[in-house]
Amino acid sequence: MSPPDEDGCATEPPSVLAIRYLMYYTASESGGTGVIMLNVPTRSIAVTGMTCEHCASAVRAEISKLTGVTGIDVDVAGGTVRVTGEPLPGDARLREAVAEAGYEFGS
Repeated sequence: MSPPDEDGCATEPPSVLAIRYLMYYTASESGGTGVIMLNVPTRSIAVTGMTCEHCASAVRAEISKLTGVTGIDVDVAGGTVRVTGEPLPGDARLREAVAEAGYEFGS
């Protein structure tokens, strides 16, 4: 791997192939000085009933218990939750987690 450019970005394309993936995480390559970008599967879902940060925390807590989930970004005002992970949980598991938090899973 070649060293990063002046901005600290990898000068080679990522080695991880992805479909419907967005880049969210950076990690140092072990034994090297370069930085590589990892592609992480991401999914956005609608959640109704959230009105405050406490609501977001409750949803975050329940979804974070699901196997494979590595990140959760809650937008209370927009009523959306972006979930990242490998593998991403399916609708049934997300619906159960959101219901356990006290809210409704939308489409």
